[in-house]
Amino acid sequence: MGILYVIIGILAFSLLIIIHELGHFAVARLMGVRVEEFSIGIFGPTLYERQGKNVKFIIKAGLFGGYVKLFGEEDEEESKEPYSFASKSPFQKILVFIAGPFMNIVLGILLFAIFTNNIGYGTNEIDKVSDNSPAMISGLKQGDKILKLNNSKISTWDDFSIKMAQTDHKDNVLLQVERNKELMEFNVKPTLQDNRYVIGILFKTIDPNFSQCIKSGVDESISITKQTFAFFGNIFKGKVKKDDVGGPITMVRVAAKSASLGINNLLFFLALVSMQLAIFNLLPFPALDGGWIFIMLFQIITGKKVKEETIGTINYIGMMILMAFMLIVLLKDIISPIKF
Repeated sequence: MGILYVIIGILAFSLLIIIHELGHFAVARLMGVRVEEFSIGIFGPTLYERQGKNVKFIIKAGLFGGYVKLFGEEDEEESKEPYSFASKSPFQKILVFIAGPFMNIVLGILLFAIFTNNIGYGTNEIDKVSDNSPAMISGLKQGDKILKLNNSKISTWDDFSIKMAQTDHKDNVLLQVERNKELMEFNVKPTLQDNRYVIGILFKTIDPNFSQCIKSGVDESISITKQTFAFFGNIFKGKVKKDDVGGPITMVRVAAKSASLGINNLLFFLALVSMQLAIFNLLPFPALDGGWIFIMLFQIITGKKVKEETIGTINYIGMMILMAFMLIVLLKDIISPIKF
């Protein structure tokens, strides 16, 4: 793996952080809050620092993370100023906190849309049936349009692949197919290939229009969201293997590998990580955007203001837990790297 691709991987991941923090920055300014610092990286020596008219811009060696420091976040005296973050309503604060993840979601959809534009829009029409495959044995043919899989509507290749991944493959899958304007049904027994179940078909792709690109971007983002929450569920169920979890080093390696395979692979990977970054930050955990949003919603619903000291303590504990987790996955990356 060339050093150039590693650098591309690091810069690409840093772009996701920049977009996230720009969301916080832009909405904070829109709400009339003074932004004091905009930092890419949360630890390590400072590589770059420039004091703007009102904002100090910082780049630190530890690029995996970032922050926007808002006036009045910590100092009680500053909270009295009209341009202080503390002076804003809980609803305005929620808008600031949610802006970062929102930007990552938008970016993820756009990157998936560009990916679709580049490789084509996968329809539900079969373009090729592999020899001696389950599809051929069951009687499926080129030109067949798959309308349903186990009563789930299929409109695109993405729909089919998502439903296949969610299906219990102990039994056959029931496909409703349109052939020459006639509806037909086929029972197909998927086979395991490269750790996934397939039936041996390729779908026809077309040059997509704008709406199809956006639809594909939204559909793929929804799919990633479902898969991410399913992964969190598997963590609590103890079903996650050590090679299913990676830290910053793994992410750089995968980004570099994706870059080496071409721009489309890199686009897909960045879209995937951007969506996961948004989901992770929206979790109602202390120190994350979702944790802050949870506190603000509590204040709106109950009408009770949570003491700044209490919020500070909660977020400090949350940050320590997150830092410990980051250290663990970093050590795991070094001691037992994922092989791919």
